Amino acid sequence: MDELKTELDNLSFPTQKRKNISKKKCDGFVLGYIIPRGKGRWTGTEPRLSSKSTQEKYIKIYNLLKQIAPPNFEYTSIQVNKNVKCGKHIDRYNKKDSAIIGLGDYTDGSLRIYDKKNNYEDIDIKNKFYIFNGSNYHETLDWTGTRYSVVYFSLK
Repeated sequence: MDELKTELDNLSFPTQKRKNISKKKCDGFVLGYIIPRGKGRWTGTEPRLSSKSTQEKYIKIYNLLKQIAPPNFEYTSIQVNKNVKCGKHIDRYNKKDSAIIGLGDYTDGSLRIYDKKNNYEDIDIKNKFYIFNGSNYHETLDWTGTRYSVVYFSLK
C-alpha cells in the first residue's frame, strides 16, 4: 500500500461535482464503469468505462487498487477521494454492498453508518476495509491530515 499512497500523494486530483454528498466540488475520480449523467458529450443510461481508466497516469493507480481489493469482492467501479467530507447520504446508483478503505496520514475520520432507526455506528476504516450497504445513510466524520477514501462498488 506504500506504493499506492505515494502515487496518490503525487497525483494532482481532478475535481468532481457530487451534489449528493457535498455542496462544494470534491477532489476525486472514478475508475472502472460509470453511468453517464448530465449534458456532456457522454449521454445515455448504459454504463461506460470512465475516461480516467484509460489515461496513462491513472492506469498504475487502477492496477494497484485492483491488487488490494478485498478477495472475492465483486465491483464494477472504484471511487477515489482526497480530503472529501461526505455529508449524510445514500448511494442510490449502487447495486450490492460497497467496500471502503481509508489511506493516508490522518487521524479520526471514521465512517458513520446509520440503520433504519437512525441509530449509528462509527467505523474506523484507516488501512482496513469495511464492507457496508450503501443504501443505508452514511457520512464521514471530521479528521486531521491527508485522508484518501477508496470505495469499491457495483453499478445497478
